[in-house]
Amino acid sequence: MKKAALFALYAVLLFALVFGILYGGETWVFHKGKPVGSILVESGVAAAVFTIFLAMVDHRSEMRDERWKREREERRNRLDRKP
Repeated sequence: MKKAALFALYAVLLFALVFGILYGGETWVFHKGKPVGSILVESGVAAAVFTIFLAMVDHRSEMRDERWKREREERRNRLDRKP
């Protein structure tokens, strides 16, 4: 549950960051007058993709840690069995 809350927080922060950059660019730099709805969609998609990427990286690191713990335990058991 704690990890899900962190991923949601990351998504919200990234959404705000991307939205701010896009809105600022469209308003003050390019003066194109892009609709805010379009900027909201782009920001939401970027936040969703980044959050999924973070979840994949986290899952991979958990699997690696479990594998290392298992290998360490097997090595420890092997050394304990040898007289």
